[in-house]
Amino acid sequence: SYATGLALGLSRIQLGDLARAQADLDRTVRLFPTEPQVRVQRALARFGQGDLTGALSDLDEAQRLDPKDPTAARLRTAMLDRARGAD
Repeated sequence: SYATGLALGLSRIQLGDLARAQADLDRTVRLFPTEPQVRVQRALARFGQGDLTGALSDLDEAQRLDPKDPTAARLRTAMLDRARGAD
């Protein structure tokens, strides 16, 4: 189910197992492509693994799917700020 896939991905993110979190969230995105929150969580897993481009792509799609939710836009700004600080 969507809730199970999202919960599994979230738990792996919390445990720091980002590669497995992304794999779980990839599967959930394939099954539920119109759910924005799974893309937000996958963006976190991608960003944590150094994939800024993939993370931003997920956040853009999450924002497109639910333009009223500010979460994706806020995370996008935070990720870009953090990436700039790392340069």
